[in-house]
Amino acid sequence: MERFRKVWKGRTMTFGVPLLLYLVGGSFGLREFAQIRYDVHKLHGKVDPALKEKLKQNSVTLESEYEYQVPILGRFAVEEQMWKTR
Repeated sequence: MERFRKVWKGRTMTFGVPLLLYLVGGSFGLREFAQIRYDVHKLHGKVDPALKEKLKQNSVTLESEYEYQVPILGRFAVEEQMWKTR
């Protein structure tokens, strides 16, 4: 009985076993929560086919927007605006 009490009060049982339980339990917990996350993403990640087609037809690019803004604001205003945002 004395030997059992000595092992139970030792550093391994006090610090080592709870740490191992925490690590192993955390691993299983993270796996389950990550699986829930990916399942939800799979459910809500689907895009409506009509919206997907509309997005494909939209041909707005950075270059086309720049060319659209230059005549409106003038080249100097666009360059000044670009330098202010940096």
